Amino acid sequence: MGSDATVWYRDILQYSDAVTAPLLPLYFFNKRKQLFCLRNCFFQSSVEKLVAILREVPALQVYKYSGSEGETFAIHLEGGIFEQSVHAPRYDYNGTGQAMSRMSVKDMPAAVFASIQQTDSRKQYTSILFRVRDGDWMSAHHRLVADIGAIVTGAYPSHILVVSYLVNDTTKLYKLPGMFTMGKIVVDKHGWSRMVVAPDHQEFVHPDMVVKTITSKGDCMYSALAYALAKMWQTEADAIARYPRLASMYVELAACKTLEQSIVFMRNFINKGLTPEFLCRHFCDGDWNSYRSFVEDGTILESGLIDPEADSRFKRSLLKSPPSGYLDAIRAYKNTNAYWGRDFDLQLLEMQIGVGVVVFASRGFFGSTVDMFGRKPNSAYPFYVTLYNQGNFHFEVAGQGEQHVCGYSSARLPVWLRYLLEIGLCATLD
Repeated sequence: MGSDATVWYRDILQYSDAVTAPLLPLYFFNKRKQLFCLRNCFFQSSVEKLVAILREVPALQVYKYSGSEGETFAIHLEGGIFEQSVHAPRYDYNGTGQAMSRMSVKDMPAAVFASIQQTDSRKQYTSILFRVRDGDWMSAHHRLVADIGAIVTGAYPSHILVVSYLVNDTTKLYKLPGMFTMGKIVVDKHGWSRMVVAPDHQEFVHPDMVVKTITSKGDCMYSALAYALAKMWQTEADAIARYPRLASMYVELAACKTLEQSIVFMRNFINKGLTPEFLCRHFCDGDWNSYRSFVEDGTILESGLIDPEADSRFKRSLLKSPPSGYLDAIRAYKNTNAYWGRDFDLQLLEMQIGVGVVVFASRGFFGSTVDMFGRKPNSAYPFYVTLYNQGNFHFEVAGQGEQHVCGYSSARLPVWLRYLLEIGLCATLD
């Protein structure tokens, strides 16, 4: 070994010390820890094999981390490891703080199974993190690494898996330069700027990609969505007509005479899907007794409908109100530009009209570690629109070429974007 990076290629588990090309990190190992990061939607057929191995693992302690993108299970195979201090992963895949809890060893396999079964929400990942106190994984636990590694590569047959291996005790991922940089090059008088892509990743993104601010107020996400959807009509009207819910949305959008009206429409359209029926189905498995508890005990305020930090002032204003009024208050708040719009709103839009929202970003998960998207759809959809997020707070529209195309039916996706979506979704698009 002795190298900072080890690459595990697809089809078979083998490693190479030479890292000369842009790669897609999915899991890594360190001398004292082995992490398998599994994308739930593509791991369903392999979960039973994984759980069978986990039932036989000689675990001493298990800790569970719950983040916005999924759960991480830290499994101790040796004593004397202090999870709460230096080892604890404090943030998940998109930089959100994680809640840690200790759980029973015997309950761990079932909990992993339940986590991987989550495929209908933003919690798309499950991570299995094995820890040892001393020694080298490749010698001490070679069989465990090989057995689970074979399942992982079987579930992801068309993917390259990148593994980080550090000689010293420092724990960090092997890092490639960030995919996008903050700098922009203005390309025309209408405000379009070239999307600046780091040299190591230019092969992934079309060189003609450009970005533009539609509004720079708290409405930036909604204005970018309205623009992208309007532009998509120009090239995809024939395909859109075959999807009644999407076509109906366009009838309403076309009735807007100004950009401001379009923005208000986008906010209202997304938020009208925030019904008790949807919340009960989405968060409570259709159980109305659970839904009542979801509202009455305040869980609704921690569910992602609003951001616990950015919307903290609004949350404090609700504490004097009865829980029965929380949902109406949340909807009213989200219809003002004091609320900027976040990932949950994009998920809600996707589910309502069947359009996946792709967001390129000026920085990805894990800081400078490469991730193809700042935000990817939860599943495959008949249509996709492309946005850009600068600095993790400002949304713009992203378009390709002189026509600034920013929306596609699945059948007309450019080859380069189809490739990125198939990598991001772990699926082959129709």
